[in-house]
Amino acid sequence: MHIKPLAAIAILASLPQPAGAQYYERHWNTSVAAAPSPASAIVTGALPAPTTPAGPSLTQPKLHALDGIASYYWQGQTTASGEPFDRNALTAAHRTLPMNTRVKVTHVQSGRSVVVRINDRGPFKPGRVVDLSDRAAEILGFKARGLARVRLEVVR
Repeated sequence: MHIKPLAAIAILASLPQPAGAQYYERHWNTSVAAAPSPASAIVTGALPAPTTPAGPSLTQPKLHALDGIASYYWQGQTTASGEPFDRNALTAAHRTLPMNTRVKVTHVQSGRSVVVRINDRGPFKPGRVVDLSDRAAEILGFKARGLARVRLEVVR
């Protein structure tokens, strides 16, 4: 038996609504009275817009923040980004952050902070989260000590 598409839609529209139709209307519409039944939606092609769930916005990702130990390095070498190491530049090495990411590094004890650019990979010593350039360590005030507890926050 061959049924034409419009006849099939008319047959579907004439059938009683399934038990789940009220659930559909209650959870996908703000107004149950204004909601079309699933059968009439098939005929008209108009489905109601789902309501948006409450919660954090997907357009504002959480910033990457990390606490740990920072060290600094001063040896002249080529960085993982290919540029020559400049001990006076505000740069840093991080294991996973993308190259050229700007990171605010705050010395937890003194509260001093500096924004550095990731241009190298490291540190490779266990327990350390970032290797800073000589100049960044000087600004943070831990150059004489060599290590400091810091907080990293991605700026952009």
